[in-house]
Amino acid sequence: NKLLFIDTDAITTYWYAKLSNIEIKAPKPDAFDLVIFLDSDVPFIQDGLRDENNNTIETRNKVSDDLKNFYKSFGYDFYIVRGSLYSERLDQVLY
Repeated sequence: NKLLFIDTDAITTYWYAKLSNIEIKAPKPDAFDLVIFLDSDVPFIQDGLRDENNNTIETRNKVSDDLKNFYKSFGYDFYIVRGSLYSERLDQVLY
């Protein structure tokens, strides 16, 4: 009866390691009851850590699609949240 929110799990970290050509052992997938995938259709906001070269919608969509496919390869199903407004996204998750 507990709730846990995770922004970046071991699968995402493994995916980024592979993108950076870092060899690490594949993680064992977690058994989550629900995975919510936030799609890339909100405006890009620089937070000091984000790569400006990945600012185009085409690049962001490709990265998002690649990550979704990577999760699918580990057997995950997920609920995709889309919308350019954060309030729309919140409504999709709550209702």
